[in-house]
Amino acid sequence: MLCSTRTVKRFAAIRCLNKIALTHPAAVSVCNLDIENLIGGNRSIATLAITTLLKTGSESSVDRLMRQIQSFMGEISDDFKVTVVDAIRVLCIKFPKKQHALLGFLSGALRNEGGVAFKTAIVDAIFEILKYIPQAKDAALNHLCEFIEDCEFVTLCSRILHELGEEGPTTQNPAKFIRYIYNRVLLEPAIVRASAVSALGKFGRRVPQLRPRVIIILRRCLVDLEEEVRDKAAFHLNLLERDAQLAQSLLESEFPVPLPNLEGALQDYLKKPSAAPFDIGRVSTEAPKEETPKGKKSGEAKTPDRTASAGGSASGAAASSSYAEQLAQVPQLGALGPLFRSTRPQELTESETEYTVNCVKHIFAQHIVFQFNVNNTLNDQLLEDVTVKMEPESEDFVIQQEIPCASLPYNVVGVTYVVVARSEEAYTVGPFTCTLKFQVKEVDSSGEVLDSGYEDEYQLEDVEITTSDYVAPVLVPDFQTAWDKMGEDCQVVETYSLSTLKTLQAAVQELINFLGMSPCESSDKVTKTRHILYLSGIFLGNVRVLVRARMKLDPNGGVSVELTVRSPDAQINETLAQSI
Repeated sequence: MLCSTRTVKRFAAIRCLNKIALTHPAAVSVCNLDIENLIGGNRSIATLAITTLLKTGSESSVDRLMRQIQSFMGEISDDFKVTVVDAIRVLCIKFPKKQHALLGFLSGALRNEGGVAFKTAIVDAIFEILKYIPQAKDAALNHLCEFIEDCEFVTLCSRILHELGEEGPTTQNPAKFIRYIYNRVLLEPAIVRASAVSALGKFGRRVPQLRPRVIIILRRCLVDLEEEVRDKAAFHLNLLERDAQLAQSLLESEFPVPLPNLEGALQDYLKKPSAAPFDIGRVSTEAPKEETPKGKKSGEAKTPDRTASAGGSASGAAASSSYAEQLAQVPQLGALGPLFRSTRPQELTESETEYTVNCVKHIFAQHIVFQFNVNNTLNDQLLEDVTVKMEPESEDFVIQQEIPCASLPYNVVGVTYVVVARSEEAYTVGPFTCTLKFQVKEVDSSGEVLDSGYEDEYQLEDVEITTSDYVAPVLVPDFQTAWDKMGEDCQVVETYSLSTLKTLQAAVQELINFLGMSPCESSDKVTKTRHILYLSGIFLGNVRVLVRARMKLDPNGGVSVELTVRSPDAQINETLAQSI
């Protein structure tokens, strides 16, 4: 089709090959001679032909192709210009030595006429070059700074200022960028001025020798006409004048725990004053999970949603404030003591079934409370006396109490609880079979109940207690110090061969999920063929637990793991080490 006499066929063929060249350039390169014959004709076809050759050709052909495409860049539409820019981006990553020529081409295209989509594509390409070719950083930032001097697109200007604040302080001469940023404070709309102030704050924090100059500029911004600009200037000015190093660590380092978890833990600490200082190491690192509650009919009373009625958060935080408040409103649960942790909801039915149910496990010192959130999706039924019958496989679990949901109208989520006592001698694991039981009453279109009802039941998926349910994931600030402090006298070592796992990253994720602990020191990221994973958590009873997993790929497939568990409690060490 490349050699067809019909223009539309040649266009379709080269467009198809242009897309394939992104992922399989070697397969397309055999057509390069025929593709070169398309350059001199139709501009749209010629553009696709040249960009395809750029993706499949050699480094020596780049300069010739660039000269050809520059000759008619002004004659093609923005859509084809974006195609050209995308090819230049791929080419620059493929041939880093050509960065200067290619960046020069992109810079020239930025200064030419074009719409926001075309200019955005160029800026995105330069951002990617910044990311993958560090030696191109100075030149790329210089081109971007020249562009924002006359940029008419507010969003693009703000994005470039943000990137300038991130990358500019690490260049050889960061001072030269201050002038460009200061010009934006003087000449641009409010949203760009606010972005410029934020960029200045980053330069002030990360480049100490520029801090006095930045402070002077920020003080001038305190009288800006826009409130957001004044607020940002005051914020960054306070940080720089007080403790720039602390500001740097607070604003640019990853916070050790999710902020909702920290907020809940602080609220609990204030409710129960203690002589001991607040310990951020006991705050869960498990991210909160928000779920959208089911819709409710107008006029119906508010009921707990599918996660929790108080706040809707299903985080695994120890003493989760939302669940703790909800459980405190149930009189039958008042004698169980403080809540240790709550798990994420587990779906026990398919989403399309007539009754949808999920389960949250609440772990107490000697009991486990199963919270079943039930939704009735049938508009012609009213459910009453809704309970879940549970049968444990292990004799160490004893069903102690069932707390039913008295009434469950259509499309309203109700809650029923089952209280299970566990053996104090062991941290028992195992499944429970679950059956939803209720009384059904027919309802007409007006909402009137038609009969006395009948008993019915619905089989649910099993719920299982696992070792991770007894562990709250918390971060330890200095893992090695805490590890050495516990010492070898408080440890258990086991060796495993995980034959079903093919990569170290898969093994790392599997261990994190299975043990329910928090990875420390970024050890959840694998970069080599051997790896060490560090995990920390709090076991039931507020016992600090640390785990070190040394792993390597087996020559015959799978992953070998040496698991070392340290805690002050020997039984907990054995429980975790033998749970894999």
